Amino acid sequence: MLTRSQIEELNALLVRVDEDEDEEDDDDWFALEFSEPDSAEDIAALEGIIGFGIPDALKALYQQCGAFGHASYGLSWQTIKVRSASRMLERLRAGGDATPAMGLLNYIHDSWGGRTELEVIDSELAKIVNENYVVFGERIISDDVYDYWYFDRNGLFGCLHFDQDQGGHNIWKLETLGNIVPPEVPALSREERRAQTLLEVAIFSGDEDIFPGKELDELITQQFEACAQSLAHG
Repeated sequence: MLTRSQIEELNALLVRVDEDEDEEDDDDWFALEFSEPDSAEDIAALEGIIGFGIPDALKALYQQCGAFGHASYGLSWQTIKVRSASRMLERLRAGGDATPAMGLLNYIHDSWGGRTELEVIDSELAKIVNENYVVFGERIISDDVYDYWYFDRNGLFGCLHFDQDQGGHNIWKLETLGNIVPPEVPALSREERRAQTLLEVAIFSGDEDIFPGKELDELITQQFEACAQSLAHG
């Protein structure tokens, strides 16, 4: 698991690039803020709501490091936010129409104020996506493009690249995520289910950044590096 100091080192590259690009700007756009570590009780309560376990790697991050995000998240491009278990739990318990969805499809739909093109996805397939993939963080690439970080019930991590101008491609990715969820087979162990999922991922796509198969440390590292590259190229 990445430690807090390792995460700060990854972020330091963004800070250096930003300082090089605009030496007169005193705003610390890429300062990181860390949440208090999550309790085992809050994590267990969140698991009870979403209906399956949070992967061990994310639990370790929550309990040993704490969730984190850029202070300017939502105000600047190339910023990152990992939502803490306690914050997700608080929002999911809010009740009423204000309760945000954490299932991947509904989360994207709600985040963009309703995406009518996503409504063409079959309702049963949409249910599968929402019940099997949970958003825990995201990266703002531009006003039109976000990366959504998720984990699935097999303990795998993925990142869905959502460009609001690529409606058909977005639908295809979400539908594919629904199709690669293995059916419930009690005879399969967790490791066997993971292997089956990864095999189906390899069949359905050559782009590992879209579909589940990442380790958490790899996903976080790649996202910080992508932010730095984008900033360096203007």
